[in-house]
Amino acid sequence: MSTFILGSVVTLGATGEFVQRKDKDFVLNGKEFKFVGTNNYYLHYKNNQAIDDVFKQANDMGIKVIRMWGFGDGEKTKIQNNFSIQPTMGDYQTRNGEVDGLERMDYSIAQAKKYGIKVIPVLTNYWEDFGGMEEYKKWNNLERKEDFYINEKAKEAYKNYVSMLLNRKNQYTGIKYKNDPTIFAWELANEPRNPEDKTGKQVTKWAEEMSIYIKNIDKNHMVSVGDEGFLFGKDEGYKKEGNWAYDGSQGINWEELIQIPTIDFGTIHLYPEHWGISKENYKEWGEKYILDHSKIANKYNKPFILEEYGIGDKSNLDRAKIYEEWNKVFFENGGDGAMFWILTGIDPEHASGIYENYDGFRVMNDGTDVPEKLKEIANKLNKK
Repeated sequence: MSTFILGSVVTLGATGEFVQRKDKDFVLNGKEFKFVGTNNYYLHYKNNQAIDDVFKQANDMGIKVIRMWGFGDGEKTKIQNNFSIQPTMGDYQTRNGEVDGLERMDYSIAQAKKYGIKVIPVLTNYWEDFGGMEEYKKWNNLERKEDFYINEKAKEAYKNYVSMLLNRKNQYTGIKYKNDPTIFAWELANEPRNPEDKTGKQVTKWAEEMSIYIKNIDKNHMVSVGDEGFLFGKDEGYKKEGNWAYDGSQGINWEELIQIPTIDFGTIHLYPEHWGISKENYKEWGEKYILDHSKIANKYNKPFILEEYGIGDKSNLDRAKIYEEWNKVFFENGGDGAMFWILTGIDPEHASGIYENYDGFRVMNDGTDVPEKLKEIANKLNKK
């Protein structure tokens, strides 16, 4: 009961400048808030020109929310990307006047504020990119990185990092992160999984503990898990493909996660190309995945967002058409925000002058069919 009361107070206690949850909807300044959004993982380490261009192009496309990385752990991250946030456990200090990840986060959040764009900072990563749980494993001598969810020292280290970040004062705006309405929500982790625990209970318990912890510090912002939406044997994929996303094998139970009172909305990711789905079934598999989650979100009266999705530009498929169909099914069935992967722009540090298309999902505001279709969808939503 105390958890439920806490969640209610947090949701209703924020002012109109903050995006809030009201039952199944997001609300901003008293009005329902639905949006087209995107992801960008280099906003906490690239130079001003690259960061500025992302927000400029997002604004031009009508994008209202950008999900960004809010972590950078370990010496490897520092060496590879010339930045750090937490090079060693519990060390968050800038060294010798270096421009580090915290200053870059400050700058990016200030730029978002300038354009009226909200951001979702992610607090750690299941994957090794930029450190994440793999670093917590090394720091705490864990046997497996999945022990991050249950090891008390690792959990305490995560909480310490979260507390530091939420209480940080942005050097460009003078506003503490926990008091900044530019932040849409906090996200516990990027794509948490736990194949070692087929019950799904460990991640659910961890998400409950950490979301309560955040809401005890921050009375203004929503919290999400950041998972991919894997289900627990309730159904199967389109034409029985990708059933591993439905059978609980990844240690994620989306239906349990969305019921946590201090988790304000559900998240799903959608990558049929990476998930072993036949190319001819990408569109229909994605539509079914969206509908299956819509039913659960409606059942528990919670919002949900299609937080990451993409089809590679080498697939020889009509990406713009499939994205249009996924968005249509999503928004017509109660979805609240659709965020494609990944909006990029100029990069003065690259020989080409633009950010490299590392994963084949790159979207640039260059007048081609995919960004124009996404812009069209965004503009329709923004006029409502």
